[in-house]
Amino acid sequence: IAAISHELRTPLTRLRLQTELLSAEGVSQQKLERFNDDINVLNELVDVLLSSAKLEQGAFALKKQPINVRQLLIQSLSQVELLDRYIQINVSNDLICDGDSHLLLRAFTNIFSNIERYTPDNCQVDIVAETKENDVLLKIADTGEGVSETFFPKLFSPFLREEGSRSKVTGGLGLGLMFVRKIIEAHKGSVVAKSNHPSGLVLEITLPL
Repeated sequence: IAAISHELRTPLTRLRLQTELLSAEGVSQQKLERFNDDINVLNELVDVLLSSAKLEQGAFALKKQPINVRQLLIQSLSQVELLDRYIQINVSNDLICDGDSHLLLRAFTNIFSNIERYTPDNCQVDIVAETKENDVLLKIADTGEGVSETFFPKLFSPFLREEGSRSKVTGGLGLGLMFVRKIIEAHKGSVVAKSNHPSGLVLEITLPL
């Protein structure tokens, strides 16, 4: 995957340059915006694949620093549009963990992007965090349709999507939660998914203090 991702960088760069040349030749701005949107999607996909491969190989150097967990969560939420969903954050402003702020921001943004895609607008999202021994324990729960019990072991696997409620709204390659797992595990943490009774999904994440 790392080798393929590297190889894809070059043609994507050429495509970007070609769109700039097309702009000079008078191609309509609307068409150019569509081209650039597609290129941006491909660039993001390549970035996820390459970063995931590096994390898997232990070749991604984490830039760790003290992180305010509440501020990190709020910043992640600001990256998505959860519209009329009711969001409740029960996280102390004094809670600090040690981690790579850039990677953890991506991980939590991916989680909230999934909630944006796969839950209804009137969904409730509860975010709680507490210290447990030497870890921070975070729980992110939604009241959407959730996934079937049999799919939980596959939820963090790449290229797998359940043929049910959480795959109907949009497509995708099932890479978002895989990347979340890689980032959390690179921090020596863990992430598991559970049912949120009576409906919805809960992600339980541990990160070292």
